[in-house]
Amino acid sequence: MTHDEKENTSTKRQQLVGERDYLITTLPSRSEDELPGVLARLDDLRYEIVGDKRPARQLPWGDHRSDLMTWALYSSIALTIGKKFVDIPPTGKAAVAVKHLTHRVFMSADTLTTLRRYAEHEWNVDATSLLRILYDAMLQALYIIADPDQMEIRGELYEGFAAIEKYELIKRVDDDASAFSRRLSTSPLRANAEPRIQAEYQRRVDSYRKPGSNARPHNWYAHKIGTLKEIAEAVGYKDEYLLLTHDLGASVHSSAFALAPRPLFRPDVCLLFAWHFVVRLFGKIAERYRIELSSEERKETGRAYGNIYDLFQERFKEEKQG
Repeated sequence: MTHDEKENTSTKRQQLVGERDYLITTLPSRSEDELPGVLARLDDLRYEIVGDKRPARQLPWGDHRSDLMTWALYSSIALTIGKKFVDIPPTGKAAVAVKHLTHRVFMSADTLTTLRRYAEHEWNVDATSLLRILYDAMLQALYIIADPDQMEIRGELYEGFAAIEKYELIKRVDDDASAFSRRLSTSPLRANAEPRIQAEYQRRVDSYRKPGSNARPHNWYAHKIGTLKEIAEAVGYKDEYLLLTHDLGASVHSSAFALAPRPLFRPDVCLLFAWHFVVRLFGKIAERYRIELSSEERKETGRAYGNIYDLFQERFKEEKQG
């Protein structure tokens, strides 16, 4: 791409972002007749801004006016910031780790959106389970970038833990009595791969253990902080974590509490939470990597930093009354 082509692309993107921000700021004043057309245009813009092709099949958004506005707003902002992050491109272990985790967070939110738009079956428990996965990844990414002096160390630990997981997989295969595992254990390829995997494990394993411990590492942050709850506390979301993961974890484990006829969260609420967490993460990434944001993006990312229960207090009141 020539310099002039890059300039034209940048100008075009700025124009599209400007159009998107204008439509978003004028959403509250739109009439019921205008709203579907404006939301359809916002749906187009979320793809045009990042240069992606929009999916061929589209169905209308949900039933609630507030939901329509929130999904359109947050998914568009997340796509735009994500594109800027990819375009930088930041280097280092932290950036690689954060890209993996933000991709996971965004795709989980997009999966929830797809279910909301297309699914004809009940997906209450699936919604809360996906939200729990998304929340875990978001907290890890926030922790990696929380301290600029520790970012690269944490990024290296995140990536390096794959060596621990590979070695543990070999041990599990050897301990398993199935025919499939026996075949893997006796594979002629093992002689070439296993020494390299074991050497990498030995080189890294002590980095994931607390001093004086020989315990098997369970995660990449166990040596310093131990649990996801402590990560949530370190990044300022302990109270949110304790309440939210109690409910979401019940769905992951299919408890009677989670599978009761009345869902813990309606799927629409899970979807709102998901995009809220996406924008929270992308806002923090923009701060850490000094990504320039539009005024609308700054406003919404700043809003997303608050405790989810405080921000959606009024909605929960409505749910309880219903």
